[in-house]
Amino acid sequence: HAKNFYNQTLWILRQAFEATGKYFSYPQMDKAMKQVENLEGEVNYKLLKAKVAQQTLRRLDKNFKSFFKTYQDFKTNPSKYKGQPKPPRFKQKQYDNLIYDYQAFSVKNNQVFLEKGLSFPLPSQLVGKTIKQVEIVPKYRHFEAILVYEDDEIVVAVSPSDKVMAIDLGLNNLATCVTNGVYKPFIIDGCRLKSINHHYNKRLAKLQSHLKKIRGNKWSNRLQRLTDRRNARIGDYLHKATRQITSICVEKGISKVVVGDVTQSLDQINLGKKTSIKTS
Repeated sequence: HAKNFYNQTLWILRQAFEATGKYFSYPQMDKAMKQVENLEGEVNYKLLKAKVAQQTLRRLDKNFKSFFKTYQDFKTNPSKYKGQPKPPRFKQKQYDNLIYDYQAFSVKNNQVFLEKGLSFPLPSQLVGKTIKQVEIVPKYRHFEAILVYEDDEIVVAVSPSDKVMAIDLGLNNLATCVTNGVYKPFIIDGCRLKSINHHYNKRLAKLQSHLKKIRGNKWSNRLQRLTDRRNARIGDYLHKATRQITSICVEKGISKVVVGDVTQSLDQINLGKKTSIKTS
């Protein structure tokens, strides 16, 4: 139902935009879609929990608002773009994500209840935590639940100062980091990520070729497991990289981080006499 509801609302938004050049805001969508029927005479909005339907509308509102902002900029500065921005696309897969906020589910006896007859055990590491949101993500032949929870807040105070870190993002060098004399320049290796992706793509191509010959399919449980492992490894690496950077910033009292071209950033900050790094 979520995919059908998303596509139905998007179709109406696109029709309205093409006719008037405007788009409906979230409150307007929420009011209108409570009355719009599908081809079977049912209201897609009412086939979902109200809070879940609203989360779907909020996601679509965010996507369309981003397109509309880009489209307006395109009309003013067309030379900035290779072509006219296109509106959000319709969902093609059978299922779409479902987002339950804290008012749309309940947790009892370490069990998460989403709908009548739909529940799952609360992970042991989250017992006692306040669950704020549950997102159901469709995968190949299974679904994943992503839980957002409230944890004890750890506040690290960093007083405003003139200490700055500039970060240049790249491929071989994931992050080239330099400060204005506060900490020695350092590089976070990006080759590890390239290696993970290279191994994944090579293995993926081989398995897909074999699968197509044997079954005529493009995807399987094995390919999904391979993809999940690859995504987990990349996520873990990026988490550790960002943790390293933030830890250094906190330790050295760096209150401002500039992400972009390091060469350009260095021209905008005072590096001090002791700092030198090759940037080209």
